Amino acid sequence: MTTSRTDSISIEDQMGLPDAHTLQLIHDIELERSGGRAGIRDMNLLESAVGSVVTAMSFDPEMDKVDAAAKLAFGIMRNHPFTDGNKRTSLAAAEMTLKGAGYQIVADPDDIADAIVEFAANAKGYEEVSRWLRANVELDMEFALADSPAVLKATAPAEGLRH
Repeated sequence: MTTSRTDSISIEDQMGLPDAHTLQLIHDIELERSGGRAGIRDMNLLESAVGSVVTAMSFDPEMDKVDAAAKLAFGIMRNHPFTDGNKRTSLAAAEMTLKGAGYQIVADPDDIADAIVEFAANAKGYEEVSRWLRANVELDMEFALADSPAVLKATAPAEGLRH
């Protein structure tokens, strides 16, 4: 039996999403940085936020990383899996998902904070978060250039990469 390279890689990794464990670590870092009550209120709610994105990406070929980041952030905001820091963690999760796809949020930090508070209180669905992200993200050119074939070829050792 032949196994593929992805057999031991989680579906979240394959899709470029942080898993529940990574989100817990992000949450802990956010609390160390800015304070708050530590602890997870319900691990199932955190796993549900991640799982809803995995399911959506599996069944909707049109869903891109911006939608995935928005759906993950919205899921964390709505599910409220942590005792504190849910909005901060949702933003960090969205940023991590976007960064993995080569995007960065370019809005003013105060505008970002206002948007996250507004979404947590009033958003009806992840689509509202997605629209805001689309208006406030840009391609990180350093990331894009580092991944381009021309750059890979120019920086590859003479005996290394072959296309």
